[in-house]
Formats: sequence, C-alpha cells, structure tokens
Amino acid sequence: MKRQGFIAFGLACCMVSGVTQANNLLVNSDFSGGLAGWTVTSNSLTATATYDGAIGSPGNGSAKLSTPVGDLPTAKITLSQCVAIAAQGIDFRGRYRTDQSTGGAYASFGFQAFNALGCSGTVLLNTAPSSTVYPPGWTENQFNNFPLPAGTQSVLISASFVKGDPASFAPVAHFDHILLGPTGTTPVELQSFNVD
Repeated sequence: MKRQGFIAFGLACCMVSGVTQANNLLVNSDFSGGLAGWTVTSNSLTATATYDGAIGSPGNGSAKLSTPVGDLPTAKITLSQCVAIAAQGIDFRGRYRTDQSTGGAYASFGFQAFNALGCSGTVLLNTAPSSTVYPPGWTENQFNNFPLPAGTQSVLISASFVKGDPASFAPVAHFDHILLGPTGTTPVELQSFNVD
C-alpha cells in the first residue's frame, strides 16, 4: 500500500494552495479577492489595474497592470499596501511577469520604511530591490532578513509597472503571491513524499 504525506521544513501551519501562510502581514496577497486591500496609484490617466482570473502563479488569479497604446514610456502604475511592523528585518516573496518581450517595459517590487504607523512620518528607507525587463514569464523574488532601519513602525510594499516602450506598444504585467512578514516567517513550500 502506498500512502502520500507532506513534510514542511520550518513551522507547520495551515496549508493553502500547497504553501503555509505563516505570519504573512499582507491582506489579499494572492489577489483571490480581486484588488481588495491594495491601493492603486498612477501618473497616467489611462493605465489600469484589474483582476485577471485566467493568469496567476501558482494558481489562476492575479493583479494585471497595463498601459495602453498612446501612453508615454514614463507611464507608471503601482499597487501598494501598508503594514504595521516593528522588527529589525523582513522576509519577502513575490511573483511577477511581463508579457512584452521587446522594448523597455519593466516590473518591480519596492519597500518604504516609516517611523510611524500608517506609513506616515519620516521615510527611513526607500528601495526597489528587484526589477525585470526580459524574458516574459513568471519570476519569483525572495529576500530573507531584509534589514529595516532602527525605529521602523510600518512598511509600504509596492508592486510597480513602467511602460518603458514606445507609444505604439501596450505592455502588460501581472503580480501574484506577494508575502511579507518579520524575519524568520517566510512561508515555506510543502514537499511531498510517498510512504510504502
């Protein structure tokens, strides 16, 4: 008789889509609730952020950011969410893809650390630690023990897309599975094994 079991290297928590949620501080991090919990900002009147139920990683469903034909190459659209956190460092993981294989369109994740709750007060840190232009397809970025300045009380996580292409292009980016928590709480993938 063959049985299948699961083992996780790390803390065992509830299993959701094969991944433990641990201390993820973000709301609606897999966009299963559309864009609820996320704030949309843009320097373009025509760039859009919508829910795409057909594309996602690891499962279907993601945030779709797009800039239409006619938008300037500097057109930028951003999803952001503020979380309260008083820690020396954070664990982060997020997935994104660009659907434009030519031109200069790029997607990125960024962090801002603040000395007050609600992402207010003084900005202690402002960084965009990851970005991609090519190739199209899903990329996962993970940062463990990303240091935060002393006095940090809240962090603003952002997922941004810049058109970067000539006005005749209409590039698209998708974001999914964005997780953020204090150092040591990055969700771990469950590994399967067979027991004879």
